[in-house]
Amino acid sequence: PVRTLWTAADELNKYPLRRPPKVTGEIRLVDIPGVDCVPCGGVHTSTTGEVGLILYYGQEKIRGRVRTLWKIGERAYEQARQNHQIISALGSKYSVPAEEITERLEILEKDLHIKKEEIFKLKEELLSYQLEDLKAQINKEGILTASIEVDDKKFLHNAALSLLEEGCQLLVLVNRKGENLQWIVGTGNDGEFDFSTFKDNILPLIEGKGGGRG
Repeated sequence: PVRTLWTAADELNKYPLRRPPKVTGEIRLVDIPGVDCVPCGGVHTSTTGEVGLILYYGQEKIRGRVRTLWKIGERAYEQARQNHQIISALGSKYSVPAEEITERLEILEKDLHIKKEEIFKLKEELLSYQLEDLKAQINKEGILTASIEVDDKKFLHNAALSLLEEGCQLLVLVNRKGENLQWIVGTGNDGEFDFSTFKDNILPLIEGKGGGRG
């Protein structure tokens, strides 16, 4: 039960107040017997049970302090229902009881990490084969023109640098993947290629614009 009562200021010592009142004269007390007693003029339930569920659902740091987050009453019940639905769906999806969901997800996360590492290594190996194939296409004058299709956006630039270091004198590479197109033009240390001289012939082929430094 939650009871309210009025008392005079000189009789407050009869009650186990949690904090002193901020007013004088007749003072209204709100008392939950054996739990809390405080001066208050606000609205209260007649029993604590009328509040319903009190659900703590997190905390956040704000300006060096910690704010706790709660939902009360029907909002708390709705949150609990949502939580139950999510947990039930995860348990059904992964065929485990609720208490084992976290453990199962950790195992799956580790497996995924391993698979990603394996895929990365395979991609690196595939790109190394692609680079070797490009090297084999350099003609006797040291010129290379080639069109490739790879997912790695950095490959074209890295491949061009590697090929030029290997002795290629002039290269034009195009990487086409779906609707995306990358291209690069490069010369070796002994070569010279003023892109601005040729850009008006090259850029219209891909409806491109711009130019930059020679």
